[in-house]
Amino acid sequence: MRGRPRGVLAAVLQLVALGLGDVYNGETRRGLSLFALGLAVGQGGFLIWSLPLIAAPSVWTLVAYVPVLFFLVGLCLYACGRAYARAVRLEEVPRRRVRRCVAYALCAWLLSEMAAYLIRAGDLQAFKIPSGAMQPTIQIGDHLLVNKFVYGARLDSPFSDVPLARLPALRAPGPGDVVVFLAPPRASADRQRRDFIKRVIAIEGQTIEVRAKQVYIDGKPWDDPHATFLSGKPDPTVERPSNPLLRPCGSLESGGIGLSCAPFTVPPDHVFVMGDNRDQSYDSRFWGPVPISDIKGQALIIYWSWDSPGRWVRWDRIGRLVY
Repeated sequence: MRGRPRGVLAAVLQLVALGLGDVYNGETRRGLSLFALGLAVGQGGFLIWSLPLIAAPSVWTLVAYVPVLFFLVGLCLYACGRAYARAVRLEEVPRRRVRRCVAYALCAWLLSEMAAYLIRAGDLQAFKIPSGAMQPTIQIGDHLLVNKFVYGARLDSPFSDVPLARLPALRAPGPGDVVVFLAPPRASADRQRRDFIKRVIAIEGQTIEVRAKQVYIDGKPWDDPHATFLSGKPDPTVERPSNPLLRPCGSLESGGIGLSCAPFTVPPDHVFVMGDNRDQSYDSRFWGPVPISDIKGQALIIYWSWDSPGRWVRWDRIGRLVY
């Protein structure tokens, strides 16, 4: 392979892994330097940018990462152009360079995955919303950044649902927080554990009760301005049902809307969660409280959103804070 075809191959390899085109051209040190620069700017820049986003989330802190993206795109274009020009002038590539390219690509992939895992595990992680249980606060098609630092990041094993460790927390989840958590097996029809997003309604030691859709915490009506209902609003004047067979909150039968449930005290190290779309949310009323150890983080900001049927971008939702 000579001339332009070799140059195109070097440019494509540069896109596969930054610096790989240089390794193909026999300039391993230059390739390593380029990869280290891209990794430091990309992952390090994301880490530095995430700190003000966590401390004071806003659309402006979201936009602040754009210059880093432009720099990375420019770096890739420069690297591709340089690799192409260098490869065109080279003689035939020895076979040992092919083996070196394979080894470099594997190492680059492993280092990138490790860096991304550390950031996802301890800082911010992106989640997509597939259901309408939190409407209108969160719409189907919203993509969120979740703050995993505030509750103590859960370091998950890549091979199972068992956490490897948990970092120290800044605070515990509180009523009103919108949290992402690993739901229990009974929350899914196929018994698979999945990431759910709900709002914390009650914390450990509090007693929750629902009467005709009205939530009571420790015997007092709890007015949630985020809650919506398909038909009928809560009536705080309704007396406690006298039905002795009424199930306590946390053990209602699936398929209902959770109209009423008997008092239930949240156990230690657990929270009771519900969806804002109360009549269409399968939540703690049915499958019980969530262990704090299963909470992955607090929903922070919507960084992307589109309407699923038509795939139209919902620009008005991008940059919205979740609260």
